[in-house]
Amino acid sequence: MCRTTSERLSFLDADFYDSLRWQFVGAVACEAAASRPLMKHQRVLGMYTAAVQARALYEFFYGRPGADNARATDFAPLWSPDRTTLYRTYIAHQRPANKRMFHLVYDRAGHSGGDAADELDHLKNQVVALWATTSPKRRWR
Repeated sequence: MCRTTSERLSFLDADFYDSLRWQFVGAVACEAAASRPLMKHQRVLGMYTAAVQARALYEFFYGRPGADNARATDFAPLWSPDRTTLYRTYIAHQRPANKRMFHLVYDRAGHSGGDAADELDHLKNQVVALWATTSPKRRWR
């Protein structure tokens, strides 16, 4: 569906901005709580907030157009995304964020991205990395 300039500007001003803001706030809250053991729930809340917003932004940049979904191609028709390693490793279909956060599945704890809770590739240790890679490295064409 072709959106008007007014609709696209409204989306950028409100929804896109809001998604970027809450992803950043979630990542900061998660990292801040990591050094304060009494704030463990803040870390989880920050992680979930950042991951959900990362997923929304990945869909914006990398998802297929359809229905009322806002996509990068609405703003830059020649946009052609590259799937990042972090997306393929953590957010894509059947990957840890999808299995651990976005869907209710059996053995959710086993879908966190590492064998032990403190492994470097564990989902909870990728919050800032996921946030940093949702903005594309290439310029709009």
